[in-house]
Amino acid sequence: MASGNRLKKTVIILGAGASTPFIGTHGNRITTTTLRDALFDHATWKCVVDEFTCNYVAGTPGALINIDVAEICDLFRRVSDSIEGHFGDVNFDQILHVIEPVCLKYSGFLMDDIENLSEELLVLFNTFDFAPTYTTVDGWRYVPYLAREVICLKIQKVWSAKRNQRDYFVGLLSDWLSFLKRRSLVNTYSFNYDELFSRVAANFPEIHNGYEQGAFNGTKLWKANEVYCQIHGSVRLYSKSQDYFISNSGLQAARIRLKNCSTHVADDTFKYSERGSVGTHYNTWLITSLEKMEGFAQGPFSTIFYRLGEDIKNSDVVLAVGTSLGDVHVNAYIYNILTTLGKTLIIVTHSGVEEFLANLHPLMLNPHNDLLQLIVRANAPLLSFGRTPDEGLENFKKRVLLESRGRGFARLGKRFYIFPSGSYQFFRDPNIFKKIMAAIQIENT
Repeated sequence: MASGNRLKKTVIILGAGASTPFIGTHGNRITTTTLRDALFDHATWKCVVDEFTCNYVAGTPGALINIDVAEICDLFRRVSDSIEGHFGDVNFDQILHVIEPVCLKYSGFLMDDIENLSEELLVLFNTFDFAPTYTTVDGWRYVPYLAREVICLKIQKVWSAKRNQRDYFVGLLSDWLSFLKRRSLVNTYSFNYDELFSRVAANFPEIHNGYEQGAFNGTKLWKANEVYCQIHGSVRLYSKSQDYFISNSGLQAARIRLKNCSTHVADDTFKYSERGSVGTHYNTWLITSLEKMEGFAQGPFSTIFYRLGEDIKNSDVVLAVGTSLGDVHVNAYIYNILTTLGKTLIIVTHSGVEEFLANLHPLMLNPHNDLLQLIVRANAPLLSFGRTPDEGLENFKKRVLLESRGRGFARLGKRFYIFPSGSYQFFRDPNIFKKIMAAIQIENT
């Protein structure tokens, strides 16, 4: 820890809960649920498919291609229901993970070209009951790519609502970031696709987003003192051949992508799919599904991912806002933050403290619970709270509940803290971060 109140470097990791309270209106937010439901929405699919088909036919005279929207929505709904029936819950990452090999199969790919599936999802793949009828072979090849456009279109629709409110929140978040930057250098990494924090970062010329005159420049990104990066891609991202670009808006980028992905001119081609080490995948510009690691071997993503590791290594504090601990590669970083690197970690969760603690199941029920493993790795002495680990866990949860109610945040372990009242409360009052840091200095000296 840097001496005094001055930090050397802070790393911010933004999950879905960091954007949700600030974009859209009540009942129309960007959440994993609304993005999942967009994959079943006929109107959203029709907008995307109509524009794609128009461009495809114009770029390929005489082409016969058909993507039947009703059939596609039916397929996505069936896959979602199958996953939910097997696992009890479903998100858009899981759906796309099953959809991609299904669509590759319908488009005539050999099984060797299809990416690996987990054992559980392989069962769904082999027993799935669906007979493609109206969508052509060429059409199926593009469906997983177009599903990413559907997700982006949903994000853009929510983003476009309540512009005055959105601009107010951009100002509020800019004020918070300005406060933090007076204390340290700040490097921000978002796992979200939306434009919110990119608009915030644009208010600070010294923060580099990796793009120079719209084109990705890895050298500039690597040398910058402060950066803002979207690790899983962005609604504003598109590519031409091997190069990546950022557009002024998500809608403009979507028009470019939909136009380019149907042309066969090498310099203008947008890669709708990629051949990787485990087969064909669609993580060329928007990284999703359960097989994300393939995407980090290409384009700007590999540079960003490596820079994230270096920034965490050189940081004093890592601030994780709105993350659900659902990504294996993110959790690996967090584990290293708490153990190998010995960094201070603050998690800002969008759930209340009771809901947060409810995720800490007894060891006998779920010994692999990610959150529980984090606390154990943070050297929380669970055995000291009871005669058995599970009794200790229950007493530990009671202590965290009382502590968070008393001062608004709680200590989960050595250099590991939680603020359970959500990103909106956290960002609107910079003094919350100040209070947590003061407590960290006292309790960890």
